[in-house]
Amino acid sequence: AVVSTQSTGEDLTVELASVNKEKEIQGVTLNKDIEQLKMRLMQTTNEKAAQIERLQRQMQDALRQAEDDKEDSLFELKRSKDQELELVLADRQSMALKHEKDRDDLQTELDKTRLCVDTTA
Repeated sequence: AVVSTQSTGEDLTVELASVNKEKEIQGVTLNKDIEQLKMRLMQTTNEKAAQIERLQRQMQDALRQAEDDKEDSLFELKRSKDQELELVLADRQSMALKHEKDRDDLQTELDKTRLCVDTTA
């Protein structure tokens, strides 16, 4: 293809207008692409913020549940300790009653023995 070095001013003006129009179309396309990217970024940001919020709620729920479980465990531990102390107390009371009965039996035996000694004297 032979290119003429002699171009008219009108040819150059048409060519320049064509190049400008092409650049304008590319600019509009770039602006549309930029807007789409901004919208996707905002959507992703909103999704991530919602995900973070859900995770924070789950974490708070888990912390509340752990606190409730801790309180329940402490209550059960105290109740178990109370039951253990009640058993120890009941056992000691039972032993005290047995010792009192044994003492009474020994006292009765001693009284009988003294009676016998007094009557033989």
